[in-house]
Amino acid sequence: MTGEKTQSGGMRGDRMPDDRMRSGQMMGGRSAAGSIPLCEAGPDAAGAVPAREAGPDAAVVFVGHGTRSEAGCRMFLETVRLAREMGTGWPPVVETAYLELREPGVPAVLASLHARGVRRVDLVPVLLFAAGHHKMDLPAQVRSVTQGHPDLVVRIGPVLGADPRLAALAARRAQEAAGSLRPEDALLVVGRGNRDACARRTFLDVAEAIRRRCGVARESFATGVLAGDGDPLEEAAVRLLQRRPQRVVVVPYLLFDGYLTRTLPERLRSVDAAVPWVVAGPLGADPVVARVLAERAGVAMGYGGRPIPSGRSAV
Repeated sequence: MTGEKTQSGGMRGDRMPDDRMRSGQMMGGRSAAGSIPLCEAGPDAAGAVPAREAGPDAAVVFVGHGTRSEAGCRMFLETVRLAREMGTGWPPVVETAYLELREPGVPAVLASLHARGVRRVDLVPVLLFAAGHHKMDLPAQVRSVTQGHPDLVVRIGPVLGADPRLAALAARRAQEAAGSLRPEDALLVVGRGNRDACARRTFLDVAEAIRRRCGVARESFATGVLAGDGDPLEEAAVRLLQRRPQRVVVVPYLLFDGYLTRTLPERLRSVDAAVPWVVAGPLGADPVVARVLAERAGVAMGYGGRPIPSGRSAV
């Protein structure tokens, strides 16, 4: 949820050419004009798949990254609450779970649901990008339960993805923090960073959409990552400072409050304490995020999720 440090001390993390893109519209196996790219899309149609009838043995679980930040946890739960108000066709049981750093974890929730008679679960990842958590960690956690309960059918829905509404919201966060950006300002868009090449490309395209929304010249713009592969935050900041901007407006493209958002200002000051760094807030528990999440949940409940085999076969 917020890209915090894991117990091992590492960091966990996750194309949108322009604002005309619409998430997940596909034509004949190729990305249609205005779609997110194939590597990000999968079945991520923006609520276009009709939801199947929810039976008494069905459940939906919203899965957050997890954070030790109480503020970040509240943001996650409030976003889920708003999404539930916006969506329709919910099954009798709707729960929340976390990938790491906070309880309840996904395996515990799935085991509890099975004990209560649930046999079909749609997981809705509250994640920005389809990277390691979505492709590897979450399926592994699911299999740890379904191996012992082959009658439990679990599907993993799409991530939030490269949705132009989220890029617009990030640009609004920049303007809320800095007011109108001036020609002498610079813009630094910061991502969590991860090892997935497709997710890295998607982040760069999202950052470019944010730049255009903010009206900043390309030469006064940079991207950096807080961990994982990509241009490190500090190196990107140093490159921007070579242009001697009057201010550097920093947009963390992160969902909720957490370790990375809290330590970002200190890391920027370590680059140059004299620079006026203007740091925007994360996307947060905004109705825009909730609307996109409700649409992704609708996709998952409409058989748009990725089925996870119950044991011996691979995903």
